[in-house]
Amino acid sequence: MNKHEVKRKIILRADANACIGFGHLSRMLAMASFLHPHFELFLVTDCNSDNLLSEFKAFDVKLIPIESSSLYSHPDLVGTNELSWDLPEEIVKQAKIVVLDGYWFGASYRQKCQECSLKTVVIDDFVKPISHANLIINHAPGIDEGLYIVSSDCKVATGLSYALLRPEFFRIKSTEQAAQNGFVCFGGLDSLMLSAKAASFLLKNKSLEKVFVLISSMTNRYVLDTLHELSRTSHDRLVIVQNLKAGDISNILDQSKYAIVPASTVLFEAFYRGCHCLCGLTAENQSIIYRGFTQLAYAFGLGDLRGTSAFSDEEALWEKVMNYRFSQITKTSNQSEALLTLFNQL
Repeated sequence: MNKHEVKRKIILRADANACIGFGHLSRMLAMASFLHPHFELFLVTDCNSDNLLSEFKAFDVKLIPIESSSLYSHPDLVGTNELSWDLPEEIVKQAKIVVLDGYWFGASYRQKCQECSLKTVVIDDFVKPISHANLIINHAPGIDEGLYIVSSDCKVATGLSYALLRPEFFRIKSTEQAAQNGFVCFGGLDSLMLSAKAASFLLKNKSLEKVFVLISSMTNRYVLDTLHELSRTSHDRLVIVQNLKAGDISNILDQSKYAIVPASTVLFEAFYRGCHCLCGLTAENQSIIYRGFTQLAYAFGLGDLRGTSAFSDEEALWEKVMNYRFSQITKTSNQSEALLTLFNQL
């Protein structure tokens, strides 16, 4: 870009709160990492996490705080509520593109975006008909773009070539030392209280020196107490880590042979750092990602973790995991370049 050329402005619209977690905003942070040298970015969000918002500031993103909506429902209830138009008029007048990440930005919201002459980008997880969009991105592996029903002026981009991860998860490993640890993360909330069960399962493998469990400031007290007790009884092989930046998470994953995670953004992160991933479903919006990763043997499937325990027969489960032939992609594509090309074409 010529230094005298005015950058086009992009609105990033996503929320993060106790009801919906941090996944949508994490993907927006990945967006910001590759867009910020080429566009002027505004983040419109209800998020009040200083740790997360500080990472956006590092990419020169201008933060536009808004009130948290009372309409939010659990991701399993997608379609029951849609958000009303809430983009600040003064930003809309300047911007050329809006990126929407969240299941509550319905057809009327997208239509309003286009009525305001905003090229509309939708981050999708469901593979369903989407109207009033110029670009749809679904980074789950194994999706046939032809399954999307869209208008003729809408482009669809699917698969790992468009993985929405921060650059720390694509960097070359600094060492080839064998990974000797385990990793567990069930999001910032862990509302199903799966962290301790997964950590306990990994601790049964005596070849693992430590098991790291990533939590957040929003993790509930019962989960924390259970993890602390497990750490005590495991002679400190369990290590609880909290509110880490992307580089720190990447470093832990590089030291981890196994990772137990939901079929969400953290699965992509662990996979790209070379972990043997065990993933399960904790919400319906993860179904497409789960199917893609397990069908391609990129991850071992634990099934639906919402109603039953996947760790009840630990000995049999370990036998299956040890005999599972995990696949890895042999070459990582330049996803930042691929994504930037899409935005330059809007």
